[in-house]
Amino acid sequence: MLSALDRTFHWGLVAISFLAPLLFLRSIHDFANLPQSAFIQVGVVFLFFVWLIKSFMGQRCLILKSPINLPILAFVLWSLVSFSYAHNRYEAFAAWRPLAASALMFFLVINENYEKRRLIQLLAAVFISGCTCAFLGIAQHLLGLSWVPQVTPPAATFANKNMAAQFVVLTFPLAVGLINRVPSHLRKELS
Repeated sequence: MLSALDRTFHWGLVAISFLAPLLFLRSIHDFANLPQSAFIQVGVVFLFFVWLIKSFMGQRCLILKSPINLPILAFVLWSLVSFSYAHNRYEAFAAWRPLAASALMFFLVINENYEKRRLIQLLAAVFISGCTCAFLGIAQHLLGLSWVPQVTPPAATFANKNMAAQFVVLTFPLAVGLINRVPSHLRKELS
């Protein structure tokens, strides 16, 4: 049972990392941000419960120290201050939810007991997602691909080309780390 929870947790993290940037829903006004944000928030809460069950069944709750833990926690808590002066508490909560989901995702990733192979799979999922968005943006620009809605082309699945560029630029440095994982005999054949 514990190994099934462990696999569910790992592949859930990989699925969220890969699929979230690629989601869109044509039929609504906010066709990119809302589905992506909802997918991340629901997925992270589900994985948090899987992590809690896994920790309870394994009778250990490992919380690793990281120099980034305290600043992220402080930022999320400080953003709660906006509730004190918000005219509409619902809108304040709606703005806070993505921050909390991102912090929880960081917590889950950093506290997972990763083997190198699993960590490479997670990083590869993020990198492949970035490549997919880059190729989609290039196809939108050069080939006039229009089946993905966009406000300002080429926007891939982000509705805005600035958001797409930020995501792609942040994921491409992973290629440097992933290329080092290629066995040396394959690297010689590729060059």
